[in-house]
Amino acid sequence: MKQFKYFILAFLFLIAGLSVTAGYQMLGGRVSENGMLDEPFFLVPISLLCFVIATVLMIVGLVKKQNNK
Repeated sequence: MKQFKYFILAFLFLIAGLSVTAGYQMLGGRVSENGMLDEPFFLVPISLLCFVIATVLMIVGLVKKQNNK
């Protein structure tokens, strides 16, 4: 059952990363009157971090599953 913990957490981080990416796409960027670009750029590293964490958790879960056989 402990191996599934890693897969569930990986799935949750994957969903979080996809949600943040969708939020970034929905908010979009715009150019203000003075020519400055306003966009929610802080969401890009957050989504990448979620994807990296999901990948690491998936790899750890697979390695632990192989070691238990």
